[in-house]
Amino acid sequence: MESYNYIESGLVLACKSTEQLNKLFALGREFSVHKIVVNFLIEYFDEYKNFPSQEQLLEKYESLDKEAKTLAFDYCLDEFKKQVVFRKIKGAIEQNKPVIQTNPQLAVGKLITDLSNIADFTDEDTQIYDSGDDSRLEIYQRRKKLRFTGLKLIGIPTPFKTINRLGIGWDRGELITFVAKTSVGKSWICLKCAAVAREHGFKTLILSAEMPKLQLYQRLDVIVGNMHGYSFSHKALRSGGEIDEQEYKKFLIETKDKKMIVCDQTDGSIFNLTNVISLVRKHKPDFLIIDAAEIVAIGMSEDAVWAKATALFQGLKVLCKTNNMACFVSIQANLGGGEDDLYRMPYLKDIAFGQAAIRSSDILFAMCKVMENEKRRYIQVQKFREGESIFGKIIMEWDVDTGLIREIKDEQVATDSF
Repeated sequence: MESYNYIESGLVLACKSTEQLNKLFALGREFSVHKIVVNFLIEYFDEYKNFPSQEQLLEKYESLDKEAKTLAFDYCLDEFKKQVVFRKIKGAIEQNKPVIQTNPQLAVGKLITDLSNIADFTDEDTQIYDSGDDSRLEIYQRRKKLRFTGLKLIGIPTPFKTINRLGIGWDRGELITFVAKTSVGKSWICLKCAAVAREHGFKTLILSAEMPKLQLYQRLDVIVGNMHGYSFSHKALRSGGEIDEQEYKKFLIETKDKKMIVCDQTDGSIFNLTNVISLVRKHKPDFLIIDAAEIVAIGMSEDAVWAKATALFQGLKVLCKTNNMACFVSIQANLGGGEDDLYRMPYLKDIAFGQAAIRSSDILFAMCKVMENEKRRYIQVQKFREGESIFGKIIMEWDVDTGLIREIKDEQVATDSF
């Protein structure tokens, strides 16, 4: 068995994704040599939404084994778990030595119990609730720290100040569904959510079953540009109209955080849940956005529509939990009675794949146009699993040609935006 220092050094030096960091956080108390380095990684990521380089870690913590720099994270994790089990077995035997000497029969029962608890530690699918483990306190303390420092949000920032004020944002493991009729602006909301997450350092994966990448990029350019004080016209970018080309070039060169990945197809095939899972495994996002989820479901099987919908939304919910990410999906409300219907808020019965979306979603939004004011949208929260039913209508200022999409108070244009 390799040394504890070598394997624990390999783990912290190879940690470069939030998925890996969350595994270290869950196992942090089991570290025998480098728990302080794990705590530093967590605090560093919470502050900067990034990871320190291996050189930074080796300089800051001289006890780290430099020879572990090339080790793979998954290999180190497997070896680390073996070491933890070894230590626990050894500890159980040492703890029961006095009983073994005085009452061997009693010792057998105690050892069986202790070793069974160690077996439970290795079972990742099930856990004992009332095991005396206080690790949930550490989780609470970390969430409390996030709640009152930096962004003052536990999760991923949203474009909605009403939601952000609750202190959570888009929480990891949550499935958020957004519903509107055709041409109301579902895709624009998806991209605004992506831009806000990216702005604050969260790796975001956008999957669009409707638009090619160039159209997505042009919309993102005006949204992200607006957030950074640029004034581009989406209409001009699309049609080749007049823009300040030097400003546009400056913006494109400055936009190099590499926190947003866009996919508009999967090798020419129709999107389905299997494609989505593969892309999540490949890119390991903090935030997954799927525009037009109903099209993803169509590509899934020959089953009835309701069965496809159930499989899609249940699959997405499981994907959120197992990958510790948030997922935002847009779906189309059923078409109703013509143009006037775009000004009516969709009801739950209007939602394509309605029952499947309602059951699986943690938060469900609907949006409609505002009569006689194309520069406004109304949004309503129709389901909020972990909170009170909120808010009435959220009013959005809506000028997609310049990329201005933000919540406002009443009918006044707000001077601040998240």
